[in-house]
Amino acid sequence: MSTFHQMGHDCKNLLRVPELSMYSGMVCSPLNYKESEVTSQIKAQPDGAISILDPQLYYPKCDKKILRSWKYYPDDFATADQSNFYWWKMICNNLVDTCRSVKCTHVCSPCNVPAEFTTEYYKHSIDVGNYLHDIATAANLGFFQTAIVNFNSIKEGNTVEMISSVISQTDGQTIYLIIKTETLPRRELSDSEALAGVMKLIHLLTEAGLEVFVAFCSSEFVLWKYAGAKMFATGKFFNLRRFTSSRFDDQTGGGGQLPYWFEENLMAYLREADLLQVKKNGILNPTYTKNPFGTQILEQLEISPQKPWLALSWRKYLYDFWSLDCELTSKSQITELLIKAENNWKTLDENLVFMEEERNDGSWVRQWHNAIRRYDAYIK
Repeated sequence: MSTFHQMGHDCKNLLRVPELSMYSGMVCSPLNYKESEVTSQIKAQPDGAISILDPQLYYPKCDKKILRSWKYYPDDFATADQSNFYWWKMICNNLVDTCRSVKCTHVCSPCNVPAEFTTEYYKHSIDVGNYLHDIATAANLGFFQTAIVNFNSIKEGNTVEMISSVISQTDGQTIYLIIKTETLPRRELSDSEALAGVMKLIHLLTEAGLEVFVAFCSSEFVLWKYAGAKMFATGKFFNLRRFTSSRFDDQTGGGGQLPYWFEENLMAYLREADLLQVKKNGILNPTYTKNPFGTQILEQLEISPQKPWLALSWRKYLYDFWSLDCELTSKSQITELLIKAENNWKTLDENLVFMEEERNDGSWVRQWHNAIRRYDAYIK
């Protein structure tokens, strides 16, 4: 297991794209699809693919009719005492029954997003997870322990050590790690101290003998990989590549309808005008020629520049994500990738190439370097 489709609104067609069949499976979305639809999606996957049910009971006040139609969804979800262990046991029992019904192979422990990420909150989530682990194992289901961390506070004091100490008490083998942040989905995470905090947590969990599966990933997954994470989930929409409260407030579920080209040589998402500038300056990574969607996009922009390429941009990104995960097998490769990206941004500056999107300046790459330095100093 390695890369997974983080399913969301209008993503089911990706399961039938031959060029993306190398994905290990999908993280189902009861937020966007009914039980019968998820069953059909599971059937559409290649033989041997993994199907993971993430209950997505993160926000009690989330008013999603589709989510409420699932059998495990409790009628009193918005009003119940979220600290009541026996109430969560009922949900766990129903989750196992649901997984059997829709034919999921794995289940994530149910978890809510708290007002405060306290020690008690994490202990409670582990207790709930351990109960689900036992009944899921008895039902021949794979199990992932969900752990949510607050990106803005993980850098404070001994937060990392506390979270790791409690989460390590799981009876499972894999942590389904969710990084909660209110950074806009189209913006790169750039707080080096918080990034290093997440990396430290991944390292500590790995040292405790656990596998780390990071959900809702974007290009910063290379940092999680540097720290030892083994599995990653991403999606075609930007709001599937970032876990924010807006993911659950957005009624369309689309997360934006503009085409972007993911460029490995800059570790950035480029709009069409910026893509053409970067290509003109010889910055594009030649690996795009191995990406069937990359060559198709450039050919189309040359021959039929008015023709939409949104769907192709989603596919290209997903192919790039999988490719990067396969290619980056050592820490030194990740460091070299970021050094190259930073140097390419400097070249663009020297050539007076300014991006159409003002904030698209590559500044996050330097912060990613700083995060790695902080992390390396921590583990030495």
